[in-house]
This record gives sequence, structure tokens and C-alpha cells, in this order.
Amino acid sequence: MKRISVLLAVIMIQMVAGISYSQGQSGELDIKEDFDSRWAKKVSVEFADTDIQIALRMLAGISGLNIVSGTKITGKVSARLDDVSLEEALSSIVRSCGFSYIREGEVIRVIESPEGMAGIGASTPQVLIESRIVEVTLGDDIQGGVNWELMSSSIGNEISAEGLIDVGLGTSGLLLNIYNGDVDALIDIVGRERKTNILSAPRIVAMDGRESRILVGEKVAYQQTFGQATAGITTTSVQFEDVGIKLYVTPHVRSDEYVIIDILVEVSSVKEWRTVSNGDEIPIISTKQTTSHVVVKNGSSLIIGGMLSESIIESVVKIPILGDIPILKYLFSRRSKETNKTELTIFITPRFKTEITGDVSVLGTR
Repeated sequence: MKRISVLLAVIMIQMVAGISYSQGQSGELDIKEDFDSRWAKKVSVEFADTDIQIALRMLAGISGLNIVSGTKITGKVSARLDDVSLEEALSSIVRSCGFSYIREGEVIRVIESPEGMAGIGASTPQVLIESRIVEVTLGDDIQGGVNWELMSSSIGNEISAEGLIDVGLGTSGLLLNIYNGDVDALIDIVGRERKTNILSAPRIVAMDGRESRILVGEKVAYQQTFGQATAGITTTSVQFEDVGIKLYVTPHVRSDEYVIIDILVEVSSVKEWRTVSNGDEIPIISTKQTTSHVVVKNGSSLIIGGMLSESIIESVVKIPILGDIPILKYLFSRRSKETNKTELTIFITPRFKTEITGDVSVLGTR
């Protein structure tokens, strides 16, 4: 009986050992599959001047992966990433601060030097896109907009059309030129004769071959009702439309001196508000859009002009009290209309990453 008990115990130990071994093999497979699936997981994140260490911890929390970084990994991240894989999100964030990463088993390690990327491929070139969005107030003496070529010659830097390929302006009326001088100096020269207003000066780091987006404007909110009012079943939701200036820029590094830029410019505004059958008011949006394929020298600027607009400003000047009396108010008040003509001009300057200095914010990539 004792021998039988010992034999049964040995058999049970072997069975348990076999089960444990099988579970170990399955567990290793599950971990590998789990890592790959999490690595490819789609995420949408947004950071506004966030410390990179906090951004990395957020990515680790979202994905469940182990992301390790040293104390020398510092910097600020401003980024909006929509529906990208975790790999793409991590790559965009660490590269925007000049870092790289490597995989060590089940751990992702953020590193300082690009040499650490040797095991996963060559680093992707990056381009800093500097832009100036300028509004110039025109007088009655100017019909077709600012003559940027004439202005540039006054400071010794000629504007040329070299480098323009397949401009494709269509009927948009927009003008493209290449400028090799100091953009701020050129804007200053124009400002001596015309009122100029720099609406925005965003900077964005774009990866070679990847589209980046710049939006200068606002989100217009409006109410939209769904369902049948007669049946008493309706659903109301708030919709948003982006209105303003949108730039979609895709750089292609051609050599050490030139970059090809695919660019889409869209300028939109609310033309009017229209009441629909169910009583909702919806915005009617006017849009002007152009696309271009341009070769620009590193450090030179692409000038996009010809975006003219005109508005009428009505004003009333009146004597207090007397100007509000019916009939008599016309004797003590004066109405005037003023036409305001403006031109919107966009300057885009690409600089290779080796020349990037100062703080750079990634405003949006996709």
C-alpha cells in the first residue's frame, strides 16, 4: 500500500509539472502577442506644453507597456495625435524633443542618442516648418494686393518663381513665389507703408513624408436637431466646424539643400447663418482652397498671396440724447460706411533639423 501511495504521488507531481510547463509556454506566447497588439493599438492623445516624462507615463498607462526613460530625457511636448498607433505616437513625441527609443525584450527604453536606433532602422529626417500668417490692410490705391516683388527689391533680396512645380492654382487666384531673404525684414518694409498684422507665427516639426497640420482659427458651434418633431421624439446635439486658416504640409527631403513641399491651403469663414426647416440655424461656410507641389531651398521661404477680402464697416456718430429722438435724430447724427480691404499672405520657411534651435512645438501631425 505504501509503494502504491508513493507511485501515485510521483505520477501527480509529473502531471502538475507537465501542466505548469504547458502554461508557461502558453503564457510566453500570450505575452508576445499581447505586446504586439498593444504596440499597434490605435490611440488619440493631446498634449499642451506637457513635460515629456508625463507624456511618456500617460502613453504607458494607456497601453499597459513598460516605457523607461532616464533623468536626462527632458523637454516639453505640444502635440495632437488622432487615431495613430502607439508606435507612431511614441516616435512622434520622442523625436519632437530630439530623442529616440529602442526595444529591449518587453521594455521600451527612451534614449538620448540616435545611435540607439541602429537596431530598428535609420532615423527619419525631420523638417522644421516656420510660418508667418500676415494680414495687410490695403488702400484704394491698391487693387491687386501687395507687390511683394517690388518690396523685396528695396532691401536687396529678389523674389523669384524658381522652384515652382505644378503650381495648379486653378481659379483660386492665389499667387506663389520663392523668397531668399529675411521674412521679418520684408514684413517690416511693408509695414512702413501699410498696416500689417501678424495673425500667427506657428512652428511645427514635420517628419519626412508625413503630413502635418496647422490650424489658425476657431471652432464654430451650432445646434442640430434629429428626429421627428411631430412624433415628439427629437435629439439635439452640438456640432462644431473648424473655421479659419488651415495648412496641410508634407515635406520630402530631396538633398542637403532642397525640400519638396506638398501643401494644401484652405481659408474659410462663416458667410451667413441660415434657418432650416426644423428651426435650427446652421452656418454657411465660404471656403477658398489651393494645392501646390513646390521645391524650396533650405532656409528660403514660400510666399502664398492673393487672398483678398473686403468688408463694410458701418458706424454712427451722434449727439447724446438728441441723436436718439425720432425724426430729430437725423439732424443730430451721422452714419458712415467704410470699405475695408485686406490681403492675407502666408510665408512658409522649411529648415532641416540640423539647423533647428530654440524651443519647438509640434502643433499637430497626422
